[in-house]
Amino acid sequence: MGEQSKLVPRSGVAGGLRESEGLRRVNRELRRRIGELERSVADSKRENRRIEARRNIALHLFSNGLHDLRTPAVCIRGYSKMILANAASGVSGTEREYLETILENAHRSATLLNNLARLLSQPQLCLESFDVRDLWQESLELLRLQADAKSAKFIARSSPGTFSMMGDRQELLLVFYKLIENALALAGHGAGIEVDFSRSEDMIGIRIADPAAEELSGIMKDAPGAGSAESHSDGSGSAANFQAVHDIVWQHGGTMAVMHSAEHGYIFTMKFPAMDAGDPVVEAL
Repeated sequence: MGEQSKLVPRSGVAGGLRESEGLRRVNRELRRRIGELERSVADSKRENRRIEARRNIALHLFSNGLHDLRTPAVCIRGYSKMILANAASGVSGTEREYLETILENAHRSATLLNNLARLLSQPQLCLESFDVRDLWQESLELLRLQADAKSAKFIARSSPGTFSMMGDRQELLLVFYKLIENALALAGHGAGIEVDFSRSEDMIGIRIADPAAEELSGIMKDAPGAGSAESHSDGSGSAANFQAVHDIVWQHGGTMAVMHSAEHGYIFTMKFPAMDAGDPVVEAL
């Protein structure tokens, strides 16, 4: 009787076997999934190495191309200066005008190439996706006290569509902060500063305007040629404040322009490549 009491019921043995088999199936599935993840990670690492290699090749190609382009631009500028300096009496007025145009454009080309070379040496951007309007609002909140002190209002308008872009959030936060700061510096008491967000095809446009502003200052004044209705940035700016903003915009594949007139005040515009919902997200570049 004692030995029989120690026997395990058949139903208990069968249940234990089923439980063990279930655990083995779970373990096999876990090992399969771990194997898939390990292969996926290895494939991602190989792809990242290929992307990095292509990026390095492109950077070296771009850098070499900039060097080769800069050399003739500097030579043209130097020889034009020399001809103008040494041929005061032997050059007609029309010829001098042509030489001055050549010199001006050679200087612009050399400056542009120098700016591009400098951008290549800048730290890498930490990219993430965000809505441009949210970043603008965040920048505006940082300067809320200054805006309230002038009773200035930012009148924001937005066209239909998405306004997501890929960029370095902190760098562009600095750009928007500087623009708002300068807009407030230009604004009179109780000014209404217009901010328009537009979307056309693959670009996002940002337009900042103050019709009552009488003159430019700060970043606006530092823009190349700022002061007339036709003035705009072409990449040849040299002032530190403007250049910092300009460089960040350019690094993001964007463009910027400043226009000013007595009739319409100032208008500052920027454009950035837009990111659609289906675009891939890249963590860093």
